[in-house]
Amino acid sequence: YGKIYAYPVIDETVDISGLAAHMASHNTPFSKGVIKGLLTDMVTCVKELNTPRYMSVSGIFDCYSKPLEILDYPALKDDPLIEVDTIGLKGSPTNVFKSFTPPQKGAGTMLTGDAPAAELAGILAKKHII
Repeated sequence: YGKIYAYPVIDETVDISGLAAHMASHNTPFSKGVIKGLLTDMVTCVKELNTPRYMSVSGIFDCYSKPLEILDYPALKDDPLIEVDTIGLKGSPTNVFKSFTPPQKGAGTMLTGDAPAAELAGILAKKHII
């Protein structure tokens, strides 16, 4: 097919200890042991995340029969662990300083005639666009 693709050249493979030693020797404030611990935890998490979790048919049907609890302001305002100024609009981190609608577009110009391209070029030249 005439296409040339680059491929990696692998000289050596290293285990987690070797990778931790390599990373620790490249200007990092962390020791080899800390890096090895993090890499071990990461590999464990990746293995667990790779197994899919599927919903069972009975679980799907059971969720329709369970009540849906709505947590609105009246339900949360008396909770001792939740501060009142963190609920609703007062608790929103968004501050709107100015709200506006964009300006409406003006009417367009229809170019008719024998040479609309030349007419368009003249209009754009007058406005110093071209």
